Amino acid sequence: MMYKTLFCYLCSMKNAFLIYLCIFLLQQSVLGSNSYRWKPIDASFDSLGKQLELVDYKNNERMQFYPLVTRMYQIANLKNNRNLQARALYWDAWLKFETNTEETETLIEEALEKVDSVNYTYDHARIFFVKGMLLAKHNKYPQAYHTFKRQENYFKSINDLYSLGYTYVNIGSIMRRIGEYQEGYKYYLQADEIFKKGGFIDDEIKNRHNIGISQYHLGHPQKGIEILTALLDERIAQEDLPFRTDVLTSLYFVSQTLPDKEKYAREAYKTAQKITNKTSQTYTLINMGALYIYKKRKILLFFIFKKHAILPRPTRMPFQPFTLYMALRKYMIGKTYPTVLIST
Repeated sequence: MMYKTLFCYLCSMKNAFLIYLCIFLLQQSVLGSNSYRWKPIDASFDSLGKQLELVDYKNNERMQFYPLVTRMYQIANLKNNRNLQARALYWDAWLKFETNTEETETLIEEALEKVDSVNYTYDHARIFFVKGMLLAKHNKYPQAYHTFKRQENYFKSINDLYSLGYTYVNIGSIMRRIGEYQEGYKYYLQADEIFKKGGFIDDEIKNRHNIGISQYHLGHPQKGIEILTALLDERIAQEDLPFRTDVLTSLYFVSQTLPDKEKYAREAYKTAQKITNKTSQTYTLINMGALYIYKKRKILLFFIFKKHAILPRPTRMPFQPFTLYMALRKYMIGKTYPTVLIST
């Protein structure tokens, strides 16, 4: 009975996990497929920017592009051009967003100080967009919301449909994180419309992940499961392993039966081992640990945590997952039963 109580609590945490997961999932391709809109300054620098524009911050091979950023810094410093320096700082932050939040924040603040927001409005908007992502990452929802609403007006004014679509995605995710599921769903539908209008097919498909989870939150779990399950058959879910991992993780949380939960947890965990995203790896690890506790398989639980001893630092993890991880860890080594997991 004690194990069933624990498992029920773990299942009840799914809303918090799903909401947190979503804020990262659909930022992963933000602006990565957009046409190059940066105002020309230097031909050699701009050519580097065009290459980086195709890289999303969850890409497994993203750091292979870091030499381009190094070259950007060299050009910007040689020309002593503050706007070029701001752009180099932006791309530096973009590549490090997933793995080093603290450094990303420092880089973005420095970029905002250097950029000419009057003559280079697009530069400022792109940098400020990442600022909004960081605010959301730190659960500063009012500030993040106002940041993205400001971006909404700007991207509308320049008819940048791609950026506008992802602005709606981010606003929708903020709404969901504060429990405003209907409002969040409304913004996801707006993003869907914009992506279709702009011909951004892959992004429209990825946004279905949010729509599917929203259906679950709005009381239509089976419809949500159908949407998420269908996503696994899409080409992009076959090629983009971070995206596939996140969809599988969502299916774990929304599934209604233990066999389905175990199936998706195992596949998500297996897929996560092929990617570099530590957030996704952490969630799949916790899910497997929860299943092993429920099934009283302490040896396998030990194997899971031993294999992944190095997890993101507590300051980079949401409170509940980190609390859960620590409680599971105590249980794993037999020090105490994780009572924190069954508190209400």
